[in-house]
Amino acid sequence: PGRGPRAQGRTGRPRWPVHPGTFTIYIGMAVPVQDAGATVLLIGLGGFAQTIDAVAMGIARGQHRGTWTIARWSSGWDRTFILHGVRLAIVMVIATAISEAASLPHPYWLPMTVAFMCRPDRDGTVDRVIHRLAGTCVGLVIMWAFDVALSPSFGLFLFVSLLGATIFVAFIRVNYAVAVTGVTIWIVGVLGAVGDPVASTMDLRLLATAMAAVLVLAAFFAPSFVSKSRSGRVNH
Repeated sequence: PGRGPRAQGRTGRPRWPVHPGTFTIYIGMAVPVQDAGATVLLIGLGGFAQTIDAVAMGIARGQHRGTWTIARWSSGWDRTFILHGVRLAIVMVIATAISEAASLPHPYWLPMTVAFMCRPDRDGTVDRVIHRLAGTCVGLVIMWAFDVALSPSFGLFLFVSLLGATIFVAFIRVNYAVAVTGVTIWIVGVLGAVGDPVASTMDLRLLATAMAAVLVLAAFFAPSFVSKSRSGRVNH
């Protein structure tokens, strides 16, 4: 037990694609070059605030031990994680190219979703894709009902976005589908507060999630399908 790829997150390897996610968010922000320094500072402050929030909630749940330890990496190269890195890099390049070519309003959504869906193993990736799709759909339905029923003002959008952020932080290590529901409410709420139409935001969010799911699953299953096809032709 504890030897499979899904268990590796407990032995020192990063469990969440923080760096790819931050990268895709940053390159997708429409800010002038001269404002890059201030943007980096704001991203850092936001990350620091999220870290403090996550650690505080972990302490409240009793997840942090008194002694901090860093498990040693296993010696040698792990083929599973090398393939994962190559696969993730290729799919993120494709996702970014699609976003840029299509001039999507939020070009970082597609590569960011790819980064969070892609896992080192096939079963973990399929599980993550299902949870991401389910959580996104539930969050969008909630925001659609919220928008139709209340015609929310800035204050209501802000409140519901903070509620979504709280759900995301509370469930990110417990239930990924519920966490995705929270982050969907969070993002749609924030964009609604600054004036973006909820309907168009929902359409873009669903499109980005569906496209990311297709890209990630194709990256896993296409090579094996091609290999089996070649083997079948050789045998015949």
